[in-house]
Amino acid sequence: MGRIKIRLSGHPTDVEAFGNFLRKTSTYVTALKIISIGANRPMRESTDVFSYGEVEFDSSAMAA
Repeated sequence: MGRIKIRLSGHPTDVEAFGNFLRKTSTYVTALKIISIGANRPMRESTDVFSYGEVEFDSSAMAA
């Protein structure tokens, strides 16, 4: 199993929606497991937000 960290950034509703998409997708894709997605944090001098996530995946199942 591989493990990566991701950073989501953008409009608050988009970041929330994509985080939810990842969570829902991981329930159907057995090679993908969401370890965590953090809370949205404000970006400096912007209305955008960011959050970090950690994903575990089966790299052999995802290889082309």
